[in-house]
Amino acid sequence: MKTRWFLGALLLFCPSPALAQNQVLDLNGQTAYVQLPAHTFDGLQEATVEAWVKWEDWSPFSQWFAFGADDQWRALGINHFDTTSTLQFFIYTDKEQVKVLPVTMGLPLGQWCHLAAVSGKEGMRF
Repeated sequence: MKTRWFLGALLLFCPSPALAQNQVLDLNGQTAYVQLPAHTFDGLQEATVEAWVKWEDWSPFSQWFAFGADDQWRALGINHFDTTSTLQFFIYTDKEQVKVLPVTMGLPLGQWCHLAAVSGKEGMRF
């Protein structure tokens, strides 16, 4: 599976010549990833994660964002369900409790889509 995505925050740290050449982070969907600093979401009561994403195929549960999944099962992420284009925004608050927001969107393969997921006091939304 190959999922391509663009993370706007990464551009803030790139020098200008790199911006002119390439603004896409191309991940192979297998072993490639971007590692965020530990504790990025600690203490937050609200968060928004957004990206431009392009799926090349619907490999099982491919995801364009996941953060956490430590030994305490505190994690959040966005993937598609199994081999369909139905998106899932999930938050594990512990090993026994997961909140999932599924959204059937008819996402196209091979086209860039802007996606955003928000969580906070008012719940979860895409």
